[in-house]
Amino acid sequence: PVSFSFVMITVIGATNIDIIATTQAAFVPNDSNPSHIIMGVGGVAKNMAHNLTLMGEKVQFISIFARDYLGEVCLDECHRLGFNTDLSYAPHESHCSMFVCINNTQGNMQAAASDVEIIDRFLTPEFLADRMEQINKSGLVLMDATLSVTAMQYLMSNCTVPLLADGVSSRKAVRIYEALKGSEYAHLHSLKLNEIEAKRILCNSGL
Repeated sequence: PVSFSFVMITVIGATNIDIIATTQAAFVPNDSNPSHIIMGVGGVAKNMAHNLTLMGEKVQFISIFARDYLGEVCLDECHRLGFNTDLSYAPHESHCSMFVCINNTQGNMQAAASDVEIIDRFLTPEFLADRMEQINKSGLVLMDATLSVTAMQYLMSNCTVPLLADGVSSRKAVRIYEALKGSEYAHLHSLKLNEIEAKRILCNSGL
């Protein structure tokens, strides 16, 4: 595997249960569509951590895991993949974050919905402050835009190592722009966006 030779890469963001349906015929709105349905553990941050591990990197993964059955499935999968989750948190009073997607017969998304309330509620600046010393011992930090604006602002203002961000979706990518705009000391090394996310940020920024 190719390695960047960092001592540790910290990845911060969501872990989801993904439910993905691919229709077996043309998608019909407002009706039940015969489909092939799969379920797995996803989330942009989790997927980044997985890919880095496959490249031979040592990954410290910081996320929020619910203490329900699906939350345990997510945590077990992260351990199976070799992530260090010591800085993650598992609150009692919440449910697992989830992503539900319907694709057409070609595998292109027709509709999707996500519930990441657990990240907004618990992955806060205060949560990050308690872990910032360990985070800054990394060679690199990656975050996804599932984080709240205030959580991203905190990382942008307190990360002393290169910080990279993934836009996740057009709606969430705007949070990165808002976090940069709203903090005098915010800095970001790199930003990964697709075309739709980039256009949404440009539209909101007025550029």
